[in-house]
Amino acid sequence: MTLKTKIILTIIPTFLYLAVPKNYSSSINSEKEGTKLHYIIDSLNAENQRKNLERTIKLEEAKKEAEFDTTIYQPEYINKKILNSYIDTLYSRGIAPKEISKDLFKKIISIESSYNVNAFEKSTGARGLGQLLEPAWKEVNKTLSYRENVYNPEKNL
Repeated sequence: MTLKTKIILTIIPTFLYLAVPKNYSSSINSEKEGTKLHYIIDSLNAENQRKNLERTIKLEEAKKEAEFDTTIYQPEYINKKILNSYIDTLYSRGIAPKEISKDLFKKIISIESSYNVNAFEKSTGARGLGQLLEPAWKEVNKTLSYRENVYNPEKNL
């Protein structure tokens, strides 16, 4: 086989491939046979693209969740005076637990997070000043998002 023949046999299929549109049904006259099959193929392709997009979105959400679960922020310590004012406000509004005194509540915060607003315990997943878990947060606060507010000292307390 000559070099010229080899080149022609290599180039012609490439041109034929490029000439065929990706959407087969748009290139076929609707009166010809096989059109319904191409419509079915196109609809299956569209369905696969939708499923792939859904998988991609789920993967991105899973990555964000895994990132949140493993992210450790720089420690940010709150001043005891500010913490005391938050706690006093909670008790004056009647929001704080009645079973726990102010002093005990302050000691719990001290022990749990050492006044670190960004405290995160890897083994349990507890976060913030009060070292709250997501199920406990959802039980107490149904309107605010755990992930967006757990490191906010006022919301966490």
